[in-house]
Amino acid sequence: RVVVHCAGVFNTDRWATKSDGGDPTAAVNFHGVAALTKRVLDDVAPVGKHEAPTNHIRVVFVGSFTHECATARLLSLNAFKRWLKNYGTTPRYYNPALNYMWSKVAVSAYATYAHDAWRVTYGHRVSAVLVDPGLIDTRLIRGWPTALQRIFCFVGKASGLMQSPAAAACGVVRAVCYAPGDEETCPFIYGPTGSHVRESYWMRHGKVAAGSWAKLSFY
Repeated sequence: RVVVHCAGVFNTDRWATKSDGGDPTAAVNFHGVAALTKRVLDDVAPVGKHEAPTNHIRVVFVGSFTHECATARLLSLNAFKRWLKNYGTTPRYYNPALNYMWSKVAVSAYATYAHDAWRVTYGHRVSAVLVDPGLIDTRLIRGWPTALQRIFCFVGKASGLMQSPAAAACGVVRAVCYAPGDEETCPFIYGPTGSHVRESYWMRHGKVAAGSWAKLSFY
């Protein structure tokens, strides 16, 4: 009764595209998440508040600290809408960091949209829980130049922002075990080590754009 979306990539090859022309970062980090979520709910949660399933279904979205990134807000909501429309960025203007940032902004915004929509469609039988794992010491950036990887890790650790995968996993574990309350109007968000964090700008203002894209693409 729990689905955890934890896959993530950081594509640095501007010419690496899927067969449909989409960007790998956008496909794995967001588009695949939305498509799989819909498929799962279509199979196990028929529309109608009084129909099966009898058990609560929880969808855990693992996002990123980048959903609170100031750069995203400076680029504006219109830039986010363009990213959604273009299925990621085009090779000519490819920026791996911005593309990753938008993919995680999209996950946060979609989680909020889905949580609200599921309350209307399924009542309290289906809910979204979002995890903001913070800055984690993983090999996600292995495609970066070695010198840049070292600088990034040094700054992250020196600032105290970077943590181990084991510590970040605490948030995911708590999200899996947590039972959302009926009164919630937005996803319960777990931060690093399982702490509770507040919703971001994108969860408030980007959810309509993410929801509209999902409807056009999968409904």
